[in-house]
Parts: sequence; C-alpha cells; structure tokens
Amino acid sequence: MASSVVPVANTRNGFTIVTQVVPGVTEQYDLGTGVSTGGAVTKLLKGEPKALGSVQIMIGIMTLLFGIIKTVYVPDVGVISGVTYWGSCLYITSGSLSVAADKKTNTCVVRSSLVMNIISAVTAGVAISLLSFDMFFQLESSYYHSCSYERFLWILQSV
Repeated sequence: MASSVVPVANTRNGFTIVTQVVPGVTEQYDLGTGVSTGGAVTKLLKGEPKALGSVQIMIGIMTLLFGIIKTVYVPDVGVISGVTYWGSCLYITSGSLSVAADKKTNTCVVRSSLVMNIISAVTAGVAISLLSFDMFFQLESSYYHSCSYERFLWILQSV
C-alpha cells in the first residue's frame, strides 16, 4: 500500500493531511472472517447451501429408513452391499457440512463441504445402479413366481 504524507506546511488547524492510495484488487475480503470471498466460496454461497444441506439430510434419513425396511422384508443386492446405510451416512454428513458452510464461511468448511458433495453424488450414482438391479431382479422373480403359480393352477384344474 502506497502512502504519501503532505508536507507540514500544508496543515489545517494543527492536523497533518495524509493521503493513501489503495490499489484495485480483483478479490474482495469478508471483514468478519478474513476469508477471501472469491472463487469457490461465492459460488457455494450463490447456490444456497443451507437448502441443499437440509434436503441432503432429509434424503439421508429417508434412505436409512427405507434401508431398514428393505433389510427386514427383502434382503437383496442393495442390502447386502450396505449402500442404504453407508450411503445415508454420507448424505447426512454432506448435508451437515453444507449447512455449516452456510453459517460459517471458513475455507476449510467450504472445501470439505464441496468434497463431501462430490463424494455423495458419486455414492448416489452407485446407489441408483445397485437399487435398479434390485428392482430388475424383483420384477423378474415376481413374474417367474406368478407364471409358475398360474401354471400350477392350470395343472390342478386339468386333473
């Protein structure tokens, strides 16, 4: 920062006039936290992380509850892999970090929130593929069982 002091001859009522030149910067700094608000922080704050985090937490809780029901009634590939449990834990963690990043714009919290959002997105892709396999195999087995039951009834009627 450059500053220049006006000579003593240029005083007014006993005060010396001091001028300062502040160079133009491209990034703005948040005065409360000292964190640069350029780049990832402003992109995250424009995306409303509190709403994203609350939705992720709700999806994580619903996935956990549906996983418990699926474990009790229909143990399949999704239950054996545990995607309903570790996936829901990742969703809840990612949502909690997103809410925390909205409340406190610290670079560590923002970066960890972004990383966890990426990890939970990849986990969601894996979960969708595993649960679609479950759905396909359930449809196939229910079709097979209904056909065999109808065939069994046809054999009983023919006797």
